[in-house]
Amino acid sequence: MKKQKIRITIQLLTCACFFLFIYIYAISNLFVKDRDFSEQENRMLAQKPETSLKNIFSGDFDEQFEAWFQDQFIHRDSWVQTNATIMKTAGHIQNNGIYFGRKGYLIQQHLQYDEKISANNLSALQEFKEESGAAIHLLIVPDACYGERKYLPLGAYNVDEKKWIGDIQEQAEDIDFINITKELDSQDNYFKTDHHWNEKGARIAYEAIARNVLKKTPVDFTFEEVSSDFHGTMYSSSGAFWTKPDSLYKIIPARPNPVTVTYENGTNANSLYVDPNLEVKDQYTYYLDGNHSHVHIETMVNTERKALVIEDSFGHILAPYLSQEYATLDFIDLRYYHDSVLPLIDENTDVFVICSLESFAEDASLSAIW
Repeated sequence: MKKQKIRITIQLLTCACFFLFIYIYAISNLFVKDRDFSEQENRMLAQKPETSLKNIFSGDFDEQFEAWFQDQFIHRDSWVQTNATIMKTAGHIQNNGIYFGRKGYLIQQHLQYDEKISANNLSALQEFKEESGAAIHLLIVPDACYGERKYLPLGAYNVDEKKWIGDIQEQAEDIDFINITKELDSQDNYFKTDHHWNEKGARIAYEAIARNVLKKTPVDFTFEEVSSDFHGTMYSSSGAFWTKPDSLYKIIPARPNPVTVTYENGTNANSLYVDPNLEVKDQYTYYLDGNHSHVHIETMVNTERKALVIEDSFGHILAPYLSQEYATLDFIDLRYYHDSVLPLIDENTDVFVICSLESFAEDASLSAIW
């Protein structure tokens, strides 16, 4: 009987301490200033909801309060990492859709894609080719779950991206399809902590374009490390904040080639790189300043050839390579660009569509290419 009382007392004390702990943290949240942005998770955080009768009776307040409480919980970043640590220790191979890969790789899980969106995007490109008369060069980049699958944990499952891209190629009538899935499987061509390919992967794409489209030998480049502490999107989403960072490299051509870069807001620059962005969380924006609707580049290359690049963010790191081959380049992101691209095309223009498989099969913006 005495042992039973002691056991019950311990259980009650444990419960009391737990609830006291939660209570203290919950009350403390009311006196701590809200954060606008989480550097670790690389996203905006929910703010304290408006307390009004309209907001309460509409039912919005409950959802807003829950989102605010979750986002603004004291020491949130530590709790997110603790949760990821527990998941990994307990034998889970992924957290929040991110696989805990070997050798420090954090690889996004892709269980399925949308066949309808993929088919509609391809159909839109074929119709655009017929209407514009321009030759279309389509390069779909497999995601890291294919390119770095050798680092996936045992039991990981993803869509067969090689087959999916091969099927698109078979259906791409009259479109020049540049398939580099085999080449991207050759070495470490993706960042460990980010979903993008790195300078090696982009170089493979450039070399394929040089040989297959431009019919020439690729230009030589050297690489200069500009950052050794890049934590990308997979780092932010996984909670695996113990992961070592990636390095970023400046891509330097064998021959200097001055450029003028004009963004859609009228801002001009004389570099494809934005050095101040090495000080922000998303250092990948070092390349071409991240997402823009339209970036126009003029080079000193002695040629009449131009390039129109319909792209997602995978195209940014390609700019230093392609700028060695064209007099002018227009990088267009149809997620933000809402004008016709036809005025950007003439008889000297090579038209490229370069994006990840995830974008091609999940983002319907290509259907707005007109």
